[in-house]
Amino acid sequence: MIRYLSFWNCILEGTDKSELVYRLNLRFQALLPDCPGLLRTQVMLTRPGSTHELLVCLDFFDQRALDAYQFNPRHLSLRAETGYLLTDHTFVTVDLPD
Repeated sequence: MIRYLSFWNCILEGTDKSELVYRLNLRFQALLPDCPGLLRTQVMLTRPGSTHELLVCLDFFDQRALDAYQFNPRHLSLRAETGYLLTDHTFVTVDLPD
C-alpha cells in the first residue's frame, strides 16, 4: 500500500478553516468510486506550529493506482476547483508495510 501525504497552506487568512476541511473531505471521499485503487481519503488540519495548515492523506493499493489517480478526470476537476484556495504545496509518498 502507498500513502500519499499532501500538505497545503490556505490563502484564506483569518477564517475558520474547519469548514473548508469538511467540504474537502466530502469531495475527496466522493472520488473513491471513480478512482480504482484509491482505498482511503482523509483531509485534516495540522497541529499548531506546523509548516502547513492542511493535510490530504490518500492511501492507494499500489503505485499504478497512484499514477492513474494523478490523471483521473474527477481528481483534475477537484484540483481545478479548489486550487485557487491553496498554496505552498509539498508532498511525501511512502510505502506502507503489509
